[in-house]
Amino acid sequence: MKILVCFALAFALSPDVLDASEPQRVVSLGGSLTETVFLLNAGRILVGVDTTSTFPAVATELPQAGYSRSLSTEGVLSLSPDLILMTDHAGPPGVVEQLKKSGIPMLMIEELYSPEGVANKIKAIADALGIRAEGQRQVGEFEARMETVEKIVDALPEVRVLFLFAAGGGAVSASGKMTAADEVLHLAGGINVMDSYQGYRPLNPEAAIAAAPEVIVTTERTLASVGGVGELLKLPGLRGTPAGKQARVVALEDSFLLNFGPRLPEAVEKLALGMRQGLEP
Repeated sequence: MKILVCFALAFALSPDVLDASEPQRVVSLGGSLTETVFLLNAGRILVGVDTTSTFPAVATELPQAGYSRSLSTEGVLSLSPDLILMTDHAGPPGVVEQLKKSGIPMLMIEELYSPEGVANKIKAIADALGIRAEGQRQVGEFEARMETVEKIVDALPEVRVLFLFAAGGGAVSASGKMTAADEVLHLAGGINVMDSYQGYRPLNPEAAIAAAPEVIVTTERTLASVGGVGELLKLPGLRGTPAGKQARVVALEDSFLLNFGPRLPEAVEKLALGMRQGLEP
């Protein structure tokens, strides 16, 4: 197995989740999980979501349980769920432990940044909701779309890419290995020029120039936080790169690009084509 996809997917599920009486009040604490519930045509049973659940738009109209990484026990339990969906990124740990001890059935999914991880996520949630057949159907459609996109990417030349991200309006960082950004770049046929470290690190001007990226990829929120493409390229070191000299910047909506949910094939295709736009064949 490639090191880029060495994460595992696991779930702990209380026995009564799969009883004949299906969950009717579900709280989803993760944007990709919420997308998956709607994909399975089960959005009607959602009684609450976290703040990262921004797609589909109707999800933003549901009661909010807070940010998935800084939850409160009271905030989640106040929604009276009979099933809680969350990823291993949910927190803080103390709150997660309290929710586990509450006796409410919980499906916890460890994020796997790969198409296989998305397929497993769909299967696990469908099983938990008692709609296994719909889950199998949606997995089949997802895998078919992913296969089509992989053929498109295979026909494209590789391109050297620098991925930049700013969380919560903070300083701009560059993605190294073992991140959602790194994996989506690879799926789109990109070479992550910052492959000497794992995770995110503050943008280093000298390293950026030496890496010589042909394209800079970022998120729409990051781009907005710095004031647009022009301001982004004013960051130290970027003007001196091939991407900076030609102003080749690709920005996609954050959750669309990084959630590793059901829209992954569309995100990979859009990124793959966007990264090659304006490059010489």
